[in-house]
Amino acid sequence: MLDNESQFVFTNATFFSTHDENDLVGKEIKSAQLESIQYTKKLIEKIHPKHIICLGGKNCTDLIVENTKPLLSDLVKLDYGVIGDIPVYGINHTSSFWSSEEMELVGKALGLAFSID
Repeated sequence: MLDNESQFVFTNATFFSTHDENDLVGKEIKSAQLESIQYTKKLIEKIHPKHIICLGGKNCTDLIVENTKPLLSDLVKLDYGVIGDIPVYGINHTSSFWSSEEMELVGKALGLAFSID
């Protein structure tokens, strides 16, 4: 699926570029971040994707989904929520360390979830 760019849209949830999310501090930044997420929600409404994967887990899903729940465990992060009727999956950012077991488990869980959806 990731080999065919016509099959997915890749975007940042918020429009801030930083190597470390912890650099985004302060009331003004948080306010602007919450404002910019509205553009992402409008994009979601326009393209109405079948699924959404949030890299960064709850740091991403909590911005676009009101309630999430873990699908696997707290050891392997895979959170689930919905925006409208679209399933949203939150996983650790792919730039973080993933063991081969975590990759396999999350990959299988997402594959199964996508086939069910």
